[in-house]
Amino acid sequence: MKTFLFTDIEGSTRRWELDPDGMRDALEMHDTVILDAIESHGGHQFKHTGDGAAAAFDSASDAVAAAIAAQRTLELPVRMGLASGDAQWRDGQYFGSAVNRAARVMSAGHGRQILLADSTAALVDTATYIDLGVHTLRDISTPMRLTQVAVDGLPVDFPSLRTVGVTRGNRVAPTSRLVGRAAQLAALVDTVRNQQLVTLTGPGGVGKTRLSNEVADVIADEFADGTWIVELAATSSSHAVPALVADALNVTVEADVSPTDSILHSLAGRTMLILLDNCEHVLPGVQVLADAIRQSTATVTMIATSRENLGIAGERVWPVPPLEVGVDPESEAVALFIERARAVNPHFDSVLGSDDLATIASICRDLDGLALAIELAAARTVSMTPHDLAQRLDHRFQLLSRSPSPIAAGHHRTLYDTVGWSYDLLDDDERRLLARCSVFASGFELESVRAVAESDGWGEYELLDFLDSLTRKSLLVVDLNKDRTRYRLLETIRQFAEERLDDFGQTTLTRRAHAEYFAGCSQAMWEVWNGSDQLRAIDWVDVEFAELRAGFRWATDHGEIETAARIASHTAMLSFVILRLEPVSWVDEIVEPATAADLPQLPRVHTAACVAALAGGHQDAVDHARVAIELEADPWRDPFEQGWSLFWEAIGHRYLGDLDRWFGICERLSEEDGLARIIGRCGLLGTLAGVGRQDEAMAISDSIVRETKAFGTPFWIAWARASWGRAHASRDPVASLAALRACLDYTREYRIDYIGVIVLREIAALEGTHGGLAEAIEKFATVIDRYRVSGNRASAATLLGDITVMFGQLGRPEVAATVYGTSVPLGFSIAEHLPPMIDRLREELGDERFDECVNAGSAMPFVEAMAYTRRVLDVAAEQFAADG
Repeated sequence: MKTFLFTDIEGSTRRWELDPDGMRDALEMHDTVILDAIESHGGHQFKHTGDGAAAAFDSASDAVAAAIAAQRTLELPVRMGLASGDAQWRDGQYFGSAVNRAARVMSAGHGRQILLADSTAALVDTATYIDLGVHTLRDISTPMRLTQVAVDGLPVDFPSLRTVGVTRGNRVAPTSRLVGRAAQLAALVDTVRNQQLVTLTGPGGVGKTRLSNEVADVIADEFADGTWIVELAATSSSHAVPALVADALNVTVEADVSPTDSILHSLAGRTMLILLDNCEHVLPGVQVLADAIRQSTATVTMIATSRENLGIAGERVWPVPPLEVGVDPESEAVALFIERARAVNPHFDSVLGSDDLATIASICRDLDGLALAIELAAARTVSMTPHDLAQRLDHRFQLLSRSPSPIAAGHHRTLYDTVGWSYDLLDDDERRLLARCSVFASGFELESVRAVAESDGWGEYELLDFLDSLTRKSLLVVDLNKDRTRYRLLETIRQFAEERLDDFGQTTLTRRAHAEYFAGCSQAMWEVWNGSDQLRAIDWVDVEFAELRAGFRWATDHGEIETAARIASHTAMLSFVILRLEPVSWVDEIVEPATAADLPQLPRVHTAACVAALAGGHQDAVDHARVAIELEADPWRDPFEQGWSLFWEAIGHRYLGDLDRWFGICERLSEEDGLARIIGRCGLLGTLAGVGRQDEAMAISDSIVRETKAFGTPFWIAWARASWGRAHASRDPVASLAALRACLDYTREYRIDYIGVIVLREIAALEGTHGGLAEAIEKFATVIDRYRVSGNRASAATLLGDITVMFGQLGRPEVAATVYGTSVPLGFSIAEHLPPMIDRLREELGDERFDECVNAGSAMPFVEAMAYTRRVLDVAAEQFAADG
């Protein structure tokens, strides 16, 4: 029996591209280190791949020792895999399943990582190894358990293994089969593997997006941190590109850091593929961001789709050609037409005549082989024969529009004629409505399209008829949900319709109507949010978030300050409950112009700006709240409901650690009537237990739960129920845990994520204190992920305090002190058992070591702090699993 070691330099191709001279020197040293380690441990190198090696050993322990020795010396990031078993020696090479397994085990790892197949792990002392669980490897039919070597001098924290079935990212696999392009796909895959930025160019509708998604499907397993798509069609502003990319990548945009810098920080050290789709209309913004990513990291690959290249250094431009056209039904264009025609017309084959293949080929040729044009034409086979289609297309081609550029003419003309042909079939009212619909970023419902089309004077049922007609003609897509009907335009059609809106001279009128409509809706939905029907408002702000962003952006860019202020202030208040904190930046942007305009809604703007407390702006919250309170005294002003400004001021004080001010404001509000009383009473109950005043909390807990239930707003009901559970935690943990679990179900039913995540944290803390450490670790990890994505820094402070207590109880004082340090910059932590735990940690570690750990944690930026805490939780979870 032999043990085989395979090695490979991670990212070697890109390193050769970026620094060939440096890579040449590093590779020479690499080869020497690898060979010395193999031979000094009794091994035989039987293969050299240029960027790696393969060796055989008689002893599994010697093979592992050789790998460790090499890793401790190597400068390049080398991944290593080992497997044991019988093999055949032939023609200077080893052959057999053990050899193949070693190669596949190596391919699953990351630079500086040593992985063992179960066949090798069984032959060595695994006391210093980490069990990574059972995995399925490519081309290996039987799943195997993989083990990672964990010894001094080697890192232990790595991304997820590159194994079959592990997926990361937000990209949804294509729902239709890619027709044709096999040779091009293979060549493009190789190009993307060897280039950091590849831009697919060509006319709209040629199939750039579809091809880029197919490439991502093929190589998805090669990106440990996932494949991600950013739909840039959702914005018309280059300035909004970083925010949109951050949103798509689940990157936390911190209050004091730009979206671009937040993205770059998040991507550091990650291996991922990003698809930037539809770049042409926001090219300046994409150019700046893509270039910044390219310069800051070599491990992130980007594929862009655009009608023109980005024009930045290091870009590889890949023109996407039209589909090949031939009479043969297997030709790419004809095959696509037939497949898509069958999809919309199940009887298509039965009416296909003997000469129709030639007619279909003629149609595809007239459409220059553009995929979208062919699909649109095929969709018409519901009501037209290929012969009728060919006649109409020929007629329309006589009316081709001219392009200022001869090169562009062939690209734009065909797509525009295809969409324009459908557009020309509409009557005047339908054309105007389609143009009006182009202002929606993500979709729309009947009421919103009525608002942007109000100047046309159509009635409700006329609009319904027009929408039905446009849907039937494949110009609108309809999404039928349980309680609403929502329409949207395919992006290419939306862009075409947007140009028609410009032709009508109605762009400003329609976009103003769009922004004003969503300003009014956001204010109306805030009134709904404050009542028993709160879930409707939460669902609405989530669905319409892209429209609110677009409306705010247009209003701000065009000096419509009041409209922008109304959208920003109400959206910030509506959406914090679902942990969407992006609108805080909108409010921050509009405060100064709104103040200059002296708007009546200025108190609302300042109150909404207080939500910055959750993103770490504690003092800002206090300052804005005080301005809002001062403005509210003027009867001409239009503030939020009584109590909100004071409440947010109290929130700011609470995270600054001024609990006297917190309790003073809550007690003052408790003496008022209505909402203010509910806010104050809930504020008191939510904090008393956390600062050791359990008797007071328990004394008022039942009455506050009753009051909030009678008041009827789910947010405050959830707050009171969560606070009841916390109040009883130390005296009756069983009842407390039951109450918290019931409250968690309630928050999920009503989508009150802000409180739901807090409740999950409370459950974890309670389970950890009473022996359920494995369950607590799992829940803490979930909460960490939610706060990292949302950027809720303030709530993370108490979470990290609870995790500090848990690691202290686990006998991990250095980890506990470091985690505590990460909480310090985020705000005051109200974790019931934290103060005595800090004293205990200082005593166990000594002042000097305790301060070192705390300072190390405090120095971590928020995202890094979250990542560190997540890693130590994962290690603890693995240890629990290993211990059974």
